[in-house]
Amino acid sequence: MTKSDKILSLQVAGVQGFYWMIFCPIASFASVYLLSKDFSNQKIGWVMAISSVLAIVLQPALGALIDRFEKLTLKAVLLTMSLMCVALLAGIVFLNAGLDWMAVFYVGILALLYTMVPLVNALTFEYINAGHNINYGVTRASGSICFAVLSTLLGIWVNRFSTAILPIICLILFAGYILIILSFPKVKRSENQTYRIENFT
Repeated sequence: MTKSDKILSLQVAGVQGFYWMIFCPIASFASVYLLSKDFSNQKIGWVMAISSVLAIVLQPALGALIDRFEKLTLKAVLLTMSLMCVALLAGIVFLNAGLDWMAVFYVGILALLYTMVPLVNALTFEYINAGHNINYGVTRASGSICFAVLSTLLGIWVNRFSTAILPIICLILFAGYILIILSFPKVKRSENQTYRIENFT
């Protein structure tokens, strides 16, 4: 493995790590957070269900869009979606919105996060298909390890402080996630490369 491939492998592992750490407080702790904001279990169920349905629609649509327009890079799509998540998280943290608006913000964040799952995986294969020596299993494992560690820490922190820290932690993690995505080198798209979602889930 060349030095550049080693650096690229660390970048891919970093993206996986940051993505799954972001997923942890906003998705895995969704019920904990929303219950603390006076959401009923029924409303939480609706938030989770609607966001999942939106992701089902967005995933193939985005994949087809990237396939169709060669100038639309996966890196640009991930950055745009990340900035949208940051804007919605900022709305939750800084705006004194009622339950309805908070539900809208949360649905948007979850839908975007769910949609990113196959795209984050596709980013790895984009570089593998370009001839880079990257071990997908190792880089993906970094995401699972980061998720497990943060999940344990969040349980302690939420108990010690409050659920208010959850979206703030997400904002901090998104900063790292965005910086790593920006650091990726340009890659030439393979002629056989496709971004249809079923190839990366």
